Amino acid sequence: MPTNQKSSIKSFFKTVIKKKFLSCKKIVNQDILDELYYELQLPYSRYSWLKEYINNRLFQKDLQNIIKIFIQQQEYKENNKLYIEKQKEVNKKIRKEILKYKQSKEKPTKKQISYYNSLCKKYSLEIEDIRNKSKLDLINMISEIVNKENNDSKL
Repeated sequence: MPTNQKSSIKSFFKTVIKKKFLSCKKIVNQDILDELYYELQLPYSRYSWLKEYINNRLFQKDLQNIIKIFIQQQEYKENNKLYIEKQKEVNKKIRKEILKYKQSKEKPTKKQISYYNSLCKKYSLEIEDIRNKSKLDLINMISEIVNKENNDSKL
């Protein structure tokens, strides 16, 4: 069996297992195989090449092993979902810190400078010297002005 066919059938099993796993926690291998047999009965099946392998004992045993592995992987994902979510949050914070660090070393863009100047004119504020300011400094200054004006307008 060529590798693209192997990956295709593995992908099929992964999607079926994921779909079944979400609906019920206990998956029976026979359900998944039934789904495959149903797929083979369709007139325009993507897996028509499987018809020659489906009755082979060795192939069926391999399918059972693949299904077992995918079910274990799905169970592992379910069990570690909280940990994975926490890890994502930590990574998100780290990326924000890295971005802030990069911005603190860069010069402000022309758009930022013009936006800052227009905000200062609009709200009659004194324009500070921004030649030695970083991109991050200007972002903070702009957000400070906008937040201050939003708070004033709410009152």
